[in-house]
Amino acid sequence: MHLFVNQRPAGSVFRIGGDDENALTGALAQCIAHSERLLRMVLRNVGLKNVRAPNLQPARVFYQRHGEDRKAGITDIEIEIPGRIHVIIEAKIRAAFPDFKQCQKYLGRFNTATPQKRLSLLIDAADIGIIDEYRARNPSFKGLLVPLLWANIYDDAQLILRRSRDSVERYLLSELCSFIEEEYYMRSFEEEVWVVPLGIKPLWQGGLSFYDIPLQHKIYFHPTRRSRRKAIYFAPRAFGRVRHVQRILKIEYNKTPQQYISQLSKMPWGSGSCTIFHLSEPVKLPKPIRSGNIRNRVAYCDFDLLVNAQTIGEAHKETMNRRKSAAPL
Repeated sequence: MHLFVNQRPAGSVFRIGGDDENALTGALAQCIAHSERLLRMVLRNVGLKNVRAPNLQPARVFYQRHGEDRKAGITDIEIEIPGRIHVIIEAKIRAAFPDFKQCQKYLGRFNTATPQKRLSLLIDAADIGIIDEYRARNPSFKGLLVPLLWANIYDDAQLILRRSRDSVERYLLSELCSFIEEEYYMRSFEEEVWVVPLGIKPLWQGGLSFYDIPLQHKIYFHPTRRSRRKAIYFAPRAFGRVRHVQRILKIEYNKTPQQYISQLSKMPWGSGSCTIFHLSEPVKLPKPIRSGNIRNRVAYCDFDLLVNAQTIGEAHKETMNRRKSAAPL
Protein backbone atom coordinates (compact mmCIF):
# COMPACT_ATOMS: atom_id res chain seq x y z
CA MET A 1 0.00 0.00 0.00
CA HIS A 2 1.07 3.58 -0.64
CA LEU A 3 0.13 6.93 0.89
CA PHE A 4 -0.75 9.80 -1.45
CA VAL A 5 -0.99 13.46 -0.44
CA ASN A 6 -2.82 15.67 -2.94
CA GLN A 7 -2.55 12.81 -5.44
CA ARG A 8 1.24 12.70 -5.12
CA PRO A 9 3.06 9.76 -3.45
CA ALA A 10 4.30 10.70 0.01
CA GLY A 11 7.97 9.71 0.04
CA SER A 12 8.19 10.49 3.75
CA VAL A 13 5.78 10.44 6.68
CA PHE A 14 6.65 14.12 7.17
CA ARG A 15 5.04 14.90 3.79
CA ILE A 16 1.65 14.72 5.54
CA GLY A 17 2.42 18.14 7.01
CA GLY A 18 2.94 19.66 3.57
CA ASP A 19 6.02 20.48 1.51
CA ASP A 20 6.70 24.04 2.57
CA GLU A 21 9.15 25.68 4.95
CA ASN A 22 7.04 25.00 8.06
CA ALA A 23 6.72 21.30 7.24
CA LEU A 24 10.46 20.83 6.87
CA THR A 25 11.25 22.89 9.98
CA GLY A 26 8.71 20.92 12.02
CA ALA A 27 10.23 17.66 10.82
CA LEU A 28 13.66 18.82 11.92
CA ALA A 29 12.38 19.90 15.35
CA GLN A 30 10.83 16.46 15.84
CA CYS A 31 14.10 14.75 14.95
CA ILE A 32 16.23 16.98 17.18
CA ALA A 33 13.90 16.26 20.10
CA HIS A 34 14.23 12.48 19.61
CA SER A 35 17.88 12.15 18.59
CA GLU A 36 20.52 13.17 21.10
CA ARG A 37 23.19 12.65 18.45
CA LEU A 38 21.52 15.06 16.02
CA LEU A 39 21.00 17.59 18.81
CA ARG A 40 24.69 17.45 19.67
CA MET A 41 25.67 17.85 16.00
CA VAL A 42 23.38 20.87 15.57
CA LEU A 43 24.93 22.48 18.65
CA ARG A 44 28.39 21.73 17.31
CA ASN A 45 27.55 23.26 13.92
CA VAL A 46 26.47 26.53 15.55
CA GLY A 47 29.72 26.70 17.50
CA LEU A 48 28.83 24.97 20.79
CA LYS A 49 31.28 22.08 20.56
CA ASN A 50 31.92 20.88 24.10
CA VAL A 51 28.45 19.89 25.25
CA ARG A 52 28.63 16.49 26.95
CA ALA A 53 25.88 13.90 26.74
CA PRO A 54 24.81 14.17 30.43
CA ASN A 55 24.24 17.91 29.96
CA LEU A 56 21.77 17.23 27.14
CA GLN A 57 19.26 15.42 29.35
CA PRO A 58 17.36 18.57 30.44
CA ALA A 59 17.31 19.97 26.87
CA ARG A 60 13.96 21.28 25.59
CA VAL A 61 13.10 21.77 21.92
CA PHE A 62 10.40 24.28 20.95
CA TYR A 63 8.74 24.55 17.52
CA GLN A 64 7.06 27.85 16.52
CA ARG A 65 7.39 29.37 19.98
CA HIS A 66 5.63 32.66 20.61
CA GLY A 67 7.43 35.42 22.47
CA GLU A 68 5.96 36.98 25.59
CA ASP A 69 5.82 40.24 23.67
CA ARG A 70 4.08 40.17 20.27
CA LYS A 71 6.90 42.22 18.80
CA ALA A 72 9.32 39.41 19.68
CA GLY A 73 7.78 37.27 16.93
CA ILE A 74 7.51 33.50 16.53
CA THR A 75 10.70 31.48 16.31
CA ASP A 76 11.01 28.41 14.08
CA ILE A 77 13.02 26.26 16.51
CA GLU A 78 14.45 26.97 19.95
CA ILE A 79 16.78 24.71 21.91
CA GLU A 80 17.15 25.38 25.61
CA ILE A 81 19.26 23.79 28.30
CA PRO A 82 18.16 25.89 31.30
CA GLY A 83 20.93 28.01 32.72
CA ARG A 84 23.45 26.84 30.09
CA ILE A 85 22.40 27.10 26.44
CA HIS A 86 19.81 28.94 24.37
CA VAL A 87 19.79 28.53 20.57
CA ILE A 88 17.24 30.14 18.26
CA ILE A 89 17.06 28.73 14.73
CA GLU A 90 15.40 30.75 11.98
CA ALA A 91 14.96 28.46 8.97
CA LYS A 92 14.50 29.26 5.29
CA ILE A 93 14.45 27.04 2.21
CA ARG A 94 15.65 27.39 -1.36
CA ALA A 95 16.95 30.91 -2.09
CA ALA A 96 15.15 32.64 0.81
CA PHE A 97 17.17 34.36 3.55
CA PRO A 98 15.94 35.91 6.84
CA ASP A 99 15.90 39.69 6.61
CA PHE A 100 17.79 41.98 8.96
CA LYS A 101 14.73 43.22 10.87
CA GLN A 102 13.56 39.68 11.48
CA CYS A 103 16.94 38.77 12.99
CA GLN A 104 17.00 41.92 15.15
CA LYS A 105 13.59 41.04 16.52
CA TYR A 106 14.93 37.88 18.16
CA LEU A 107 17.69 39.57 20.15
CA GLY A 108 15.28 40.34 22.99
CA ARG A 109 14.44 36.64 23.37
CA PHE A 110 17.81 35.84 24.95
CA ASN A 111 18.38 35.87 28.70
CA THR A 112 21.58 37.75 29.45
CA ALA A 113 22.34 35.27 32.24
CA THR A 114 22.55 32.32 29.82
CA PRO A 115 26.26 31.83 29.09
CA GLN A 116 26.03 30.18 25.65
CA LYS A 117 23.69 31.77 23.12
CA ARG A 118 23.34 31.53 19.35
CA LEU A 119 20.98 32.94 16.74
CA SER A 120 21.37 30.53 13.84
CA LEU A 121 20.13 31.12 10.30
CA LEU A 122 19.35 27.74 8.75
CA ILE A 123 19.48 28.18 4.99
CA ASP A 124 19.53 26.13 1.82
CA ALA A 125 21.89 28.41 -0.10
CA ALA A 126 25.61 28.27 0.57
CA ASP A 127 25.84 32.07 0.37
CA ILE A 128 26.60 33.14 3.94
CA GLY A 129 28.12 36.52 3.05
CA ILE A 130 24.94 38.31 4.15
CA ILE A 131 25.64 37.20 7.72
CA ASP A 132 28.87 39.22 7.72
CA GLU A 133 26.87 42.22 6.51
CA TYR A 134 24.35 41.80 9.34
CA ARG A 135 27.16 41.58 11.91
CA ALA A 136 28.66 44.79 10.54
CA ARG A 137 25.29 46.59 10.76
CA ASN A 138 24.65 45.51 14.36
CA PRO A 139 27.61 44.73 16.68
CA SER A 140 25.23 42.71 18.91
CA PHE A 141 25.27 39.97 16.27
CA LYS A 142 29.02 39.38 16.61
CA GLY A 143 29.61 36.03 18.26
CA LEU A 144 25.86 35.41 18.25
CA LEU A 145 24.63 35.24 14.64
CA VAL A 146 25.88 32.12 12.85
CA PRO A 147 25.00 30.16 9.68
CA LEU A 148 23.70 26.60 9.55
CA LEU A 149 23.17 24.77 6.27
CA TRP A 150 20.47 22.25 5.41
CA ALA A 151 23.19 20.30 3.59
CA ASN A 152 25.02 19.85 6.92
CA ILE A 153 21.81 18.68 8.60
CA TYR A 154 21.32 16.11 5.85
CA ASP A 155 24.94 14.89 6.00
CA ASP A 156 24.85 14.62 9.80
CA ALA A 157 21.59 12.66 9.71
CA GLN A 158 23.11 10.28 7.16
CA LEU A 159 26.18 9.80 9.37
CA ILE A 160 24.01 9.00 12.40
CA LEU A 161 21.96 6.55 10.34
CA ARG A 162 25.09 4.59 9.48
CA ARG A 163 26.03 4.28 13.16
CA SER A 164 22.76 4.16 15.09
CA ARG A 165 21.14 1.01 16.43
CA ASP A 166 18.16 2.87 17.90
CA SER A 167 15.11 1.92 15.81
CA VAL A 168 13.13 5.12 16.57
CA GLU A 169 16.11 7.35 15.82
CA ARG A 170 16.84 5.48 12.60
CA TYR A 171 13.21 5.70 11.46
CA LEU A 172 12.87 9.43 12.11
CA LEU A 173 16.19 10.36 10.53
CA SER A 174 15.54 8.15 7.53
CA GLU A 175 12.20 9.90 7.00
CA LEU A 176 13.86 13.31 7.43
CA CYS A 177 16.52 12.50 4.81
CA SER A 178 13.87 11.28 2.37
CA PHE A 179 11.85 14.44 2.97
CA ILE A 180 14.84 16.72 2.35
CA GLU A 181 15.98 14.78 -0.69
CA GLU A 182 12.70 14.20 -2.50
CA GLU A 183 10.69 17.28 -1.63
CA TYR A 184 13.32 20.01 -1.54
CA TYR A 185 16.45 19.10 -3.49
CA MET A 186 15.27 16.81 -6.27
CA ARG A 187 12.32 18.99 -7.29
CA SER A 188 14.38 22.17 -7.49
CA PHE A 189 14.59 23.94 -10.84
CA GLU A 190 17.56 25.98 -9.66
CA GLU A 191 20.85 25.55 -11.53
CA GLU A 192 22.52 22.68 -9.75
CA VAL A 193 25.97 22.34 -11.35
CA TRP A 194 28.28 25.23 -12.15
CA VAL A 195 30.80 24.09 -14.80
CA VAL A 196 33.88 26.33 -14.79
CA PRO A 197 36.80 26.10 -17.26
CA LEU A 198 40.15 26.26 -15.44
CA GLY A 199 43.70 26.55 -16.69
CA ILE A 200 46.15 23.66 -16.35
CA LYS A 201 49.37 25.69 -16.62
CA PRO A 202 51.31 25.89 -13.29
CA LEU A 203 51.04 29.36 -11.75
CA TRP A 204 54.75 29.18 -10.82
CA GLN A 205 57.48 26.68 -11.57
CA GLY A 206 56.49 23.35 -10.06
CA GLY A 207 53.44 24.96 -8.48
CA LEU A 208 49.68 24.66 -8.58
CA SER A 209 47.45 25.33 -11.56
CA PHE A 210 43.99 26.86 -11.32
CA TYR A 211 42.64 23.36 -12.00
CA ASP A 212 44.62 21.91 -9.08
CA ILE A 213 43.31 24.41 -6.51
CA PRO A 214 39.67 23.20 -6.14
CA LEU A 215 40.65 19.54 -6.34
CA GLN A 216 43.53 19.71 -3.85
CA HIS A 217 42.62 22.63 -1.59
CA LYS A 218 38.80 22.55 -1.83
CA ILE A 219 38.32 26.23 -2.70
CA TYR A 220 37.56 28.30 -5.77
CA PHE A 221 37.93 32.07 -5.80
CA HIS A 222 36.89 34.91 -8.04
CA PRO A 223 37.29 38.71 -7.75
CA THR A 224 33.59 39.40 -8.26
CA ARG A 225 30.48 38.32 -6.29
CA ARG A 226 29.47 35.35 -8.43
CA SER A 227 26.58 34.27 -6.27
CA ARG A 228 23.45 35.46 -8.03
CA ARG A 229 22.95 31.94 -9.40
CA LYS A 230 22.39 29.33 -6.76
CA ALA A 231 24.59 26.43 -7.79
CA ILE A 232 24.67 23.39 -5.54
CA TYR A 233 27.69 21.74 -7.19
CA PHE A 234 30.92 23.04 -8.70
CA ALA A 235 32.50 21.16 -11.62
CA PRO A 236 36.05 22.11 -12.68
CA ARG A 237 36.62 21.61 -16.42
CA ALA A 238 40.00 21.02 -18.06
CA PHE A 239 41.44 18.96 -20.91
CA GLY A 240 38.08 19.44 -22.66
CA ARG A 241 36.20 17.41 -20.05
CA VAL A 242 34.54 17.39 -16.65
CA ARG A 243 35.58 14.46 -14.49
CA HIS A 244 34.51 15.49 -10.97
CA VAL A 245 31.89 17.50 -9.11
CA GLN A 246 32.19 19.12 -5.68
CA ARG A 247 29.42 20.42 -3.44
CA ILE A 248 29.55 24.15 -2.64
CA LEU A 249 29.56 24.18 1.15
CA LYS A 250 29.68 27.90 1.82
CA ILE A 251 30.58 31.23 0.22
CA GLU A 252 32.57 34.05 1.80
CA TYR A 253 33.21 37.57 0.56
CA ASN A 254 36.14 39.97 0.84
CA LYS A 255 38.67 37.27 1.66
CA THR A 256 42.11 36.80 0.12
CA PRO A 257 43.17 33.54 -1.56
CA GLN A 258 46.44 33.47 0.38
CA GLN A 259 44.45 33.22 3.63
CA TYR A 260 43.59 29.67 2.57
CA ILE A 261 46.61 28.74 0.43
CA SER A 262 49.79 30.42 1.67
CA GLN A 263 51.66 29.57 -1.55
CA LEU A 264 49.43 32.01 -3.45
CA SER A 265 51.35 34.85 -1.80
CA LYS A 266 53.77 34.25 -4.70
CA MET A 267 51.12 35.68 -7.05
CA PRO A 268 50.47 39.45 -7.33
CA TRP A 269 46.72 38.88 -7.00
CA GLY A 270 47.04 36.48 -4.04
CA SER A 271 46.35 39.22 -1.50
CA GLY A 272 43.45 40.72 -3.45
CA SER A 273 39.86 40.70 -2.18
CA CYS A 274 37.86 37.80 -3.61
CA THR A 275 34.74 35.74 -3.21
CA ILE A 276 35.77 32.34 -1.83
CA PHE A 277 33.77 29.20 -2.58
CA HIS A 278 34.44 26.38 -0.11
CA LEU A 279 34.07 22.95 -1.69
CA SER A 280 33.65 19.34 -0.62
CA GLU A 281 35.91 16.46 -1.58
CA PRO A 282 35.68 15.83 -5.34
CA VAL A 283 33.35 13.03 -6.43
CA LYS A 284 34.24 11.27 -9.65
CA LEU A 285 31.51 11.14 -12.30
CA PRO A 286 30.56 7.74 -13.78
CA LYS A 287 32.17 8.91 -17.04
CA PRO A 288 34.02 12.06 -18.17
CA ILE A 289 31.71 14.54 -19.92
CA ARG A 290 33.17 16.25 -23.00
CA SER A 291 32.82 20.03 -23.42
CA GLY A 292 30.96 20.03 -26.72
CA ASN A 293 30.13 23.42 -28.22
CA ILE A 294 30.34 25.61 -25.10
CA ARG A 295 33.98 26.56 -25.78
CA ASN A 296 35.78 28.49 -23.05
CA ARG A 297 32.82 29.72 -21.03
CA VAL A 298 30.96 28.92 -17.83
CA ALA A 299 27.94 26.64 -18.15
CA TYR A 300 25.07 25.81 -15.80
CA CYS A 301 23.18 22.54 -15.94
CA ASP A 302 21.08 20.27 -13.79
CA PHE A 303 22.97 17.37 -12.27
CA ASP A 304 20.79 14.64 -13.79
CA LEU A 305 21.12 16.16 -17.26
CA LEU A 306 24.89 16.49 -16.93
CA VAL A 307 25.40 12.86 -15.89
CA ASN A 308 23.29 11.52 -18.77
CA ALA A 309 24.52 13.89 -21.50
CA GLN A 310 27.21 13.22 -24.08
CA THR A 311 28.55 16.77 -23.76
CA ILE A 312 28.36 19.73 -21.37
CA GLY A 313 26.94 21.83 -24.20
CA GLU A 314 24.07 19.35 -24.61
CA ALA A 315 23.38 19.34 -20.85
CA HIS A 316 23.41 23.16 -20.76
CA LYS A 317 20.95 23.39 -23.68
CA GLU A 318 18.58 20.81 -22.13
CA THR A 319 18.71 22.67 -18.81
CA MET A 320 17.74 25.96 -20.47
CA ASN A 321 14.84 24.18 -22.22
CA ARG A 322 13.73 22.80 -18.86
CA ARG A 323 13.78 26.31 -17.37
CA LYS A 324 11.65 27.67 -20.20
CA SER A 325 9.08 24.88 -19.91
CA ALA A 326 8.86 25.46 -16.13
CA ALA A 327 8.42 29.23 -16.42
CA PRO A 328 4.89 30.56 -15.83
CA LEU A 329 2.99 31.66 -18.95
